[in-house]
Amino acid sequence: MDFSQQWRPSLIAAALSIVLMGCGSSDSDNPEVDTPEITPPDTSTPTTPDTGTPATNFDHQIAGVAAYQGALVGATICADLNMNQACETDEPSAMTDSEGAYQIDWQSELETPEYYLLANWVAASSTSNKKPQVMQLRFKGATQPKQLNTIINAAGLGTLVASSEYGGAINLLTNIKFNRKVEIQKSELEESQKTALLTEVDTLLARLFALQPSNLYQVTPANSVSDDFIITEALYNYVEQVLAGQIPALLALENVLDVSFDDLKALLEDSEFSLEEFIDSDPLAARILISNAAISLGYTESHIDHRIMGEHDWDILLGNIISETGFKNTFTLSSNVGMSSFSLHNSADTKQLFGFLVDDVVTAFEMNITSNDYEWPTQCWNTTSESWMTEDQTSPDFTKPTPYFDGNTYVTYYDNTPVEIHFISQKLLKTDEEWDAIINSTPQALALNDISWPEVSYRMEMQLTENVMCREVDNYDIINLPEYSQLEQINTADIVDLFFDFDDSQLVITNDVNNTISVEDGLGTPLEVYHWELLDSPNGMPMIEITTVPLEQANAGLIDHRNYLIEDFLDGKIATQFDLYKATIDESTQLPLMLTYDEDTYEFTDVLYQHLLGLISTQP
Repeated sequence: MDFSQQWRPSLIAAALSIVLMGCGSSDSDNPEVDTPEITPPDTSTPTTPDTGTPATNFDHQIAGVAAYQGALVGATICADLNMNQACETDEPSAMTDSEGAYQIDWQSELETPEYYLLANWVAASSTSNKKPQVMQLRFKGATQPKQLNTIINAAGLGTLVASSEYGGAINLLTNIKFNRKVEIQKSELEESQKTALLTEVDTLLARLFALQPSNLYQVTPANSVSDDFIITEALYNYVEQVLAGQIPALLALENVLDVSFDDLKALLEDSEFSLEEFIDSDPLAARILISNAAISLGYTESHIDHRIMGEHDWDILLGNIISETGFKNTFTLSSNVGMSSFSLHNSADTKQLFGFLVDDVVTAFEMNITSNDYEWPTQCWNTTSESWMTEDQTSPDFTKPTPYFDGNTYVTYYDNTPVEIHFISQKLLKTDEEWDAIINSTPQALALNDISWPEVSYRMEMQLTENVMCREVDNYDIINLPEYSQLEQINTADIVDLFFDFDDSQLVITNDVNNTISVEDGLGTPLEVYHWELLDSPNGMPMIEITTVPLEQANAGLIDHRNYLIEDFLDGKIATQFDLYKATIDESTQLPLMLTYDEDTYEFTDVLYQHLLGLISTQP
């Protein structure tokens, strides 16, 4: 503004007074009258008396609400006039009230000044019933915990930024938009592209936080403490830390979260964890969802975490476990009360080593691996077609599902049934903390820490999702049952007569209360103990299960089951023997440790095989 213009009336008045004094006045001719001294008008810019700074003429006022996980109470709000993202003592400021509201009044020589709005507060001062969290977790490979909440620092001090365009609103979304705007403006894109990206930010944030685009940045304290808003913010921060700068593309974070959001939220709900527990656990399943989203969006061709199985990894693992001779290049260790057992093929796949560990004593034997000239075909009960089906049979009622990959899980099906088998893999580097934990949990007598393992190994769990019953085609025992008005009339003596062939010299004791059969010697010492039950089979028909009862704690893991399906036949009933494969997804089931690796790269199988042979104290 030209300040000389506003003083022009004073100049005219002064000139007019000079003219008047020169016309018709006798004072100028009177020597006794002093001629007044004429002082020229001051044409300089007026200043404030004490400071000497230019006088201001424009009043400014900004009022709004600051919200973050509730109303921000007692927060300092400043108009960042020099736009350096810091509140300085000479910049206008105000404090928020109990509702998070504030009003800043100031004057400026500029009619429309540009500025940012900053909110600074101590996190504990928030009145939200969900205190702002400074969540931290130790991401894989990180030596220091990563801070998950980027709004509140480790000292508990919070900062939010907003552009002046949102009418005084200061909140998480204005902060996100501000950061994205800075990044976009710094890019070398055309202005039209920058505008399109800024519009995309609005669209993505409105979708993620389930807010109306027209009112997107007017987040109320109530909005900011809603469960959905809190969850979205936590997942936003989590995805940001998982990506950790691996994908530099503009708006990659928002787009990846947009694609993976529903699945991540479902994973959270299924986990039964609290939000903080879920984030802190840093589940691999969540990383897989995020990685798959990044790949589907074209941001990367490879997974963002080395623990995620790729195509090459699956080729190695499935090549080892899907083999005619059983698992190759795979060490298996089962641990039970008082006893552990292990197995391993040699690299040539010609011998298999079976071992047992009891009281730190290793017992093992080798067995030659040969292929049988004839393998009896098996049939399994198909619950969809309600019939026994072999692997190559077809049925109009059943189409065999196609196996598929789901993250680090390979899902296939048990023979010709709809029952899923999950091969769950954990890819491990020798430098991972998980690897140390796994090896250190194995029995010390196996000295698995004394050998140099491959740089990359795969831990695998094989889970059968439902019980399955199978039998060899036309090669199973058939037992005619006595006539019973009700199957519950079967007693323990009947079980002995029907399913056992004891020697006359053996003393057999039956107990109908406990459904047990005990074979004793002449001194009354149990030699064998069995337990039987009448149960429902996987196809809904009744079955009898006979189980061996270990006589010593060391043999607790050596339990044998015999199963007989009770079927109608002609005018009576028969019991046909079958194999029952029980589901292993029960949390009480202790799955064996299975470790496999790339033998072509590491040539490790015979190293491990010879190591285990060297531990053998006795051979049965």
